[in-house]
Amino acid sequence: MARAFFFGDRPPGSAHLFGTVTHVSPSAKPAFAVLMCHAFSEERQKSYRSTYLFARQLASVGIPSMRFDYFGTGDSRGNLSDVTLHSMTDDTVEACHEIRERFQVDSIVLLGVRLGAAVATRAANRLGDIDRMIFWNPVIEGRRFLRDLTRTEAMINLARKKRPSAEQKVDVTGIEVDADTLSETMASQLKELDLASETQFASEFLVTGRKSDKIETRQIENLVGSLAARDKRVCCWTGEEREFWSSRSMYDAFYPRLTFETSIEWLTKQRNT
Repeated sequence: MARAFFFGDRPPGSAHLFGTVTHVSPSAKPAFAVLMCHAFSEERQKSYRSTYLFARQLASVGIPSMRFDYFGTGDSRGNLSDVTLHSMTDDTVEACHEIRERFQVDSIVLLGVRLGAAVATRAANRLGDIDRMIFWNPVIEGRRFLRDLTRTEAMINLARKKRPSAEQKVDVTGIEVDADTLSETMASQLKELDLASETQFASEFLVTGRKSDKIETRQIENLVGSLAARDKRVCCWTGEEREFWSSRSMYDAFYPRLTFETSIEWLTKQRNT
């Protein structure tokens, strides 16, 4: 059973974040709950169906979960121009407190989808008590992600016969995303993002990726190597599975079945240890 609600306290007394919890059987006594950190921008919208279906699969094996929208995105309050990686991290920390209270669990597994992997990492580092994390096709180099985001918006503008301004051709400051504006601060933070060099508090990781994307595969290998060098226990899975955050996946019946199966298997093992 799923239940939607608003939560959070920024500003004080104002529930500003939209979340959805998926419960398990009342007789179940979950050892942990999974908090999903969404992808960003259009990738969030296009991967929404996959995270919804995964929440249902988790419930079927007795694992409760929560999904939420960062401030300024989705159904949460605020505007995209207010969003930064710092604010997304703040929201994730609030969501961690919320999921603990709602499910009365001591342990949380953070699942970061695309850019959500970096956000989950920073929230885990701040909290200091998150031991296990899952990264689905993580954004590892923020500069490349920003370049891809810029290219996507340029293609949309061309389809609408709207030429980008001269400023947009040379910089991403003020780029329109989902009919709103990406802030200069967010663009700057994305440029500096390098997930492989981020401090990682958690000790156990599952990282998934696609074999078909050679650049992504190389980046994931670097990430896994970096984690292993810091004595982290890492399970890495890469397979021939198409993008679940693409427009094509949004409008057909596709979902990342192999990613689901790998994640459920890994979580089940974590529950039994």
